[in-house]
Amino acid sequence: MGRVRLLEVFSLACLLCACHTSRQVTQTDSLRVEIRERDRVVYDTVDVYIEPALVERLIPDTFSLIETAFARSEAEVRDGNLRHTLETKGKARGIAPVRVITRDSIVYRDRYIESLPVPTKTHWWQRAWRLLPLVLLLVIYWLTRRIKHYRDRCI
Repeated sequence: MGRVRLLEVFSLACLLCACHTSRQVTQTDSLRVEIRERDRVVYDTVDVYIEPALVERLIPDTFSLIETAFARSEAEVRDGNLRHTLETKGKARGIAPVRVITRDSIVYRDRYIESLPVPTKTHWWQRAWRLLPLVLLLVIYWLTRRIKHYRDRCI
């Protein structure tokens, strides 16, 4: 039991006698830029306005009708002449591929903190204060041994 107490007291003394060193802090910054480029094809609807037009011709022939997505044509015979009408429709839709390039840049800033020990000169009184807990523990240990030895002699 006495040895366990002695070990505890000795470890406590070692912790109390630990020296403190001041540190110097230096900082280093670095910048890194990452650029991402994305290329893709998007199909877009294009609206094109076509002006309406009306065209007429007179020639001798029979009736005719033609219609497409963009225009309508009628032809008929009146009084021995062919009347031909071409009418275009107002709008047309088309799908066109569009190449889209998107660029994105990300800036990374890294900070490195490095701490170096700063050498300091310790004075004699600073060393004495660091050794004081150890000296006190040795004095307490010596006193407890003396008291135990005195007690054993008296009994």
